[in-house]
Amino acid sequence: PVFDTNGNAIDGHQCVMRTDTNDVLGVHGSRYKAVTHDDVVNSIIDGVRQANLSSDWTEQVQVFENGRKIRGHILFNDLTVEPAVGDYTKFKIDFFNSYDASWSFSQQASGLRLWCLNGCTTPDAVARSRYKHTSSINVEGSANKMINGVQHFMSRKEVWQSWMQTI
Repeated sequence: PVFDTNGNAIDGHQCVMRTDTNDVLGVHGSRYKAVTHDDVVNSIIDGVRQANLSSDWTEQVQVFENGRKIRGHILFNDLTVEPAVGDYTKFKIDFFNSYDASWSFSQQASGLRLWCLNGCTTPDAVARSRYKHTSSINVEGSANKMINGVQHFMSRKEVWQSWMQTI
């Protein structure tokens, strides 16, 4: 239960807490459905493995604000498009989640253009999903949508070539 400053229970609210420290990560209404950071990461990784898209991928996951937020990406080193010689774009999946309602659960598949040392994302996502934390959220379905975006990514070479001509 959630309590007010006088110690009285507030009906219709719930609290997301870290079980190891008892820190409050978010206070929400009764419709809120927690999506764990583990579920977000594992749904993407499990989907990548099951789809057998690639054998060469790297993941990076960052946790912020005492566990309130998570941001990560998977970069597929062998799923590339080369719109010009030496100008590679790799398939990438980004994901976000928070327990404090500052970020929706969201995922996006896009291209990471490698023409500079720190990379450059394409302005055109090939798949995207964003959900509020309610009962309609579908973590596994969203992960599958990102993975299916690889077909669209591989067909974008001509679009990226045309963008290279734009100043």
